[in-house]
Amino acid sequence: LSSGAIDYVTKPFASRELLMKLNNILQWRRQQQQQVLSRNLEVNRIDEETNSVLRQFLEVVENRYQDSTFSVDDIADALAMSKSSLSRKLKSIADKTPLEIVTEYRLHRAQEMLKTGQSVSDVAYSVGFNDPFYFSRKYRSFFGYPPSQEG
Repeated sequence: LSSGAIDYVTKPFASRELLMKLNNILQWRRQQQQQVLSRNLEVNRIDEETNSVLRQFLEVVENRYQDSTFSVDDIADALAMSKSSLSRKLKSIADKTPLEIVTEYRLHRAQEMLKTGQSVSDVAYSVGFNDPFYFSRKYRSFFGYPPSQEG
């Protein structure tokens, strides 16, 4: 424990106790990852302590989210790293893939736009979706209600 271990289990150990400890450690890690992502969903909310990869990632997304041809490969190129390295880093920081983060970013932007009274189709195209029906499905899946009920 003095070397930095989170826990120590002596032999013989109770398997139920071990499983409970592992479950608690995993839940704690997930909560940390969710807090990091929720604090940093928008570039303006990022503070000094935030991981620089996440900050740079969100800056690229902010500048390009409206482009429907914008891809994870483009983000990786902009950050001068491989797609797999980017995916690994974001998964460890936020427990989400780059595509999941981009999609959520677009959906949150869409929600803001829909509150101003714009049509669902116009908003879908404005936030980088090519298909308003696909956009509506993703929106409903994420928020729990269709985009037509926003506003």
